[in-house]
Parts: sequence; structure tokens; C-alpha cells
Amino acid sequence: MLPILAVKSCQINPWLGHQGCKLRDKVQRLKDNVCGAIDVCSYFWKVCAKENFVKMLMPVTFFSPSTALGMMVLLLLPAVLMGHTGAGGLASDAVRFHLPQINEFRNTPLNLLEYNATATTLPLYHFVIGTFARIFGDTAVANNDLPWRLLHVFLSLFGPFLFFKTLCRDNAPLIAAVICLPMISSFYVLSGALYFGTDGPGYSLLLLALLLISARESKRNKISTVSALIALTRHLYFLSIFGAILGRFSQELSIITFLRAMTLLLPGGLFLLIYFVYWGGTTPPGEVDALNPKGLFLYSILAQFGIAAIWGIAFGTLIWKDLIQQFRDRRTWILALVVSIFLLAIWIYTKTDASVPDGRFGSIIWRVSDLVMIGDRSLVVLGLALLGGVIIVLNSALLMRRGIPLTAMGALVATIFSLGLTYAAYQRYAEPAMIACFSLATKELLSSESLNIYRFIPIIILAVIGFATFIYKVYM
Repeated sequence: MLPILAVKSCQINPWLGHQGCKLRDKVQRLKDNVCGAIDVCSYFWKVCAKENFVKMLMPVTFFSPSTALGMMVLLLLPAVLMGHTGAGGLASDAVRFHLPQINEFRNTPLNLLEYNATATTLPLYHFVIGTFARIFGDTAVANNDLPWRLLHVFLSLFGPFLFFKTLCRDNAPLIAAVICLPMISSFYVLSGALYFGTDGPGYSLLLLALLLISARESKRNKISTVSALIALTRHLYFLSIFGAILGRFSQELSIITFLRAMTLLLPGGLFLLIYFVYWGGTTPPGEVDALNPKGLFLYSILAQFGIAAIWGIAFGTLIWKDLIQQFRDRRTWILALVVSIFLLAIWIYTKTDASVPDGRFGSIIWRVSDLVMIGDRSLVVLGLALLGGVIIVLNSALLMRRGIPLTAMGALVATIFSLGLTYAAYQRYAEPAMIACFSLATKELLSSESLNIYRFIPIIILAVIGFATFIYKVYM
């Protein structure tokens, strides 16, 4: 059309003809550029899909544990230097529960049993920060106290750094980067490191325990020490260690092996027993106890399996062919069926609609639960829970087939069921532990031979969401 107009305009008026020709040339150049870009993208996509572009990138991609740690520090440091306090979630918990507990120990550091409890956990973390503040002459600890914020960040990041070292070992840099990316970008891991509380330091200890238990030569004294520190810092993760130890010795499990494994938890178990007896329950008496109703909350178990489905898909995409092959084993089918029937029974028994008064909130699972309902039962929650259960079974079967201990999957399952004892088991309780468990298992199972860029897409999407959420909520 433009060439015809240009010719006609040239016959009518030479100036108009000249402008029409210029416009025609610009449109033609734009067309050529667009077609060229499409050809380049098409070629690039064919290379990615058919010639394994990932393998081409591996030799030239640089990634190390220090790179991963540096990315987290870059995200956290500006907020720490600004004394960021935030609002809601972990930021609110820091002001309402943890800072008062720290200052309680700053004023009475040796009152380790009869202290005025404002936090649900055992008091080691609060005792350490409060005692250091007293030694250095601070009258109180607040969000704008830079030394203590930096100390908290250090306690929260030393575990991820050691974990990154393990994930990067014996893996090509690009594969290591992909496996580490969920932890680097997790909103809950980053928030736990930013705000005062036991989330960050407790997570560091959990990662350290998983590394020690999964090591080829497990050192019993170190495992016992770390498990005791977890009990004293964030006893929410204590049962996760129990599951990890059972998983570690699952292939040679006997009564004697079981008893020897349980001795690793003895120091931590004694600390918990002392405090639980003194408190008269699993939480301190008073306001803290009133905010944490006791019981078995089956809907929390379904929600945790749902979260496992999300991360299981992301990591499972990297090894999906190996996972699918596990269905050839009849025992895998039977175990998957048993798990599915168990989860279906829980779903039939308990309500799964979103409800703040009943504790069904604080997770992406409850945000989408009302999309498809049958009465007060959510089909979305059921579907995600069943998918999460099957993914865990497939990962466990693949690990056993290759003779790899079930440390990660044992910890994952124990975390899920332990949160069934928690009213309003928020997503931040489960997601960091699940990322660690799936990362550790995938690291053992992943091979660079069959990878292509398609398999990175789910993890990259979740990482972008994590980065965007953290930056928006902290810096916007």
C-alpha cells in the first residue's frame, strides 16, 4: 500500500512523493529488522531445545558460594543500614515478640527459666543478643541498632553460605546457580535474615544439621550439639532433625540403629523436656500460650503438602524424566496410592476453606483454596496436597533406587507433620525448610547430561516472584 501511495503522491506533488518514499524506506527497514530479530530468536530457541544450550553455557558461567552470599547481602544490607522496620509478618513479630524478649534478657540475663516470656521459642537466641547488648553497655536493643542487626544477619546467613558450598560442590556452575536460586530469592529466607527473630538463625542451624547428617562420615558429637542448639533456638525444627536422622539410616534401619540414632537427639530432647515441664506445655504460659492453641490441626498438614507441590514441581522439572520412570516400579505405585488415600481421608475429615479465626490463613494455599469448593472442602487444596504427596514419593523412590540416603525427604516429611501441631502454620514456617530439602535431594539426583533451558523456567519464575516480593515490600 505504501509504495502505491508513494508513486501516486510523486505524480501529484514531487515533495509529497519524496516524503512518501522516505516513509516507505523506513517501514521496509523496520520490517527487515523485525524479521531478522524473529529469525535470531527462532534460531536461539532451536539451539536451546535441540542442541542443549545449557551445556554450552556451563564452561563459561561463573558461580560460587560467595556469589550466592553476595546476592543476599546486596538485597539485605541497604535495609539494615536504613534501620528498616517494615510492617506485618516477620517485621511485626520482631517488634511485638522478639525485641521485648531480647531486652528482657538484656536486663536479667541469668533468668533463663522464670523470665517473662513474649516469644514461643526457647530463649537461646534472645539470651545471646541480650547478653551481648548488656556487655557492650546498650540500654536496650531496637531495630535501628546497627551492630545487633548485623549480628542477626550473620547468624542468619552462615548456614545458607555453608549450604551453598555443598550445593556447588561437584556441580557445573550453571547447575549450582539454578539449585541455589530458590534459597537466594526466597522472601521468607531473606525476611528471616532481615528482622530480629528466630526464623533466620534457626534456619541456619537447620541447614547445618542437614549437612552434618547427610555427610558420608556423620560426626555424632557435632550433630548432637547442633540439634541441641536448634531445640534451644527454634524447636519448631527439632522434629525435622528427627526425620532427617531416620532418613539417613533408613536403608539400614533396625532397633539398634534406631536407638543409636535417637541418642543424637538426647541433649536437645532433655532441654525441651526441662522447659516443657516447667511451662506446663509446649509454649510459655501467659499471652504467648493464649495466641497458640494446642491440638492436632490436620488442615495444616494438607497445606504443607500443597506448598511441597509448588516447590516439588519447580525442582522436579529438572529431573522429571527420572521421576516419571519411578512409576514403573509397583512399590512406588502402591506407596503413592497409600499416601493419596491418607491425604484424601484428612481432606474429607477437616474443613479446608480459608478462615482466619480457624487458623487457615498466612499461606498461598489458603489464598487460592476458595477457587473451587464443595461445601467447605476445597478441591484446590486437595489437588495440591495429592500432587505434593506423589512428588515426595517419587523423589524418595529415586533416591532409594540410586542408593542415596533419604535425609532430605525424611526431614521434609517430618517438617510437614510437625506443623500439624501448629495453629495457623504460616507459609514462612515450612517453605524455607522445603527449599533446603528439595535442593539437597536434587543436588544428589541431578545430572547435566539431559538438561536444557526449558527445565529452568519454573525455578526462574519462582525466583523472580521472590525477588520482586522482597524488593516491593521492603524498598517500595
